[in-house]
Amino acid sequence: METLERLPDAELQEVVKKGQEDHGKTIRAMIEQENHLVNYRLTWLITLQGLLFAALGFAWDKRDAWQIIVVFCVMGIFSAVSCLLSLSYSQRALFRLHEWCETHKPERYDGPEVIGFPLTRDVVLLTEPWFTLPVLFIGGWGAIFVVNLIRAQHL
Repeated sequence: METLERLPDAELQEVVKKGQEDHGKTIRAMIEQENHLVNYRLTWLITLQGLLFAALGFAWDKRDAWQIIVVFCVMGIFSAVSCLLSLSYSQRALFRLHEWCETHKPERYDGPEVIGFPLTRDVVLLTEPWFTLPVLFIGGWGAIFVVNLIRAQHL
């Protein structure tokens, strides 16, 4: 088999293009997998938070239920923190995949990007729902925790 240096330009371009397509397919498949994980984690978060808020609604007006409400708050906060951490790992993986692709892209590459609109780290932290939702749930459960403790002192 000939080495790449001995191949005519047209054949070399075909070999390079084939390698680019293979790398692109692999990176896109990895990005798709990370996106599925983000979707699953957000679904779990929202489902669990919804169940906890429904339980809170049943317990809120009960006079002696302040302790179970504390448990709901702790569960809500810890599950949101856990989800936030796992979502941040997924986002780091997406950044790393995009950076790897950019670093290893051949000079003459003219194909599509692996991500249509790559986000910067600052934009993701401030605007993406997979970061804002867990933070909002943490804040909401924290506020409910404080209100519940104040209520318990007046019982």
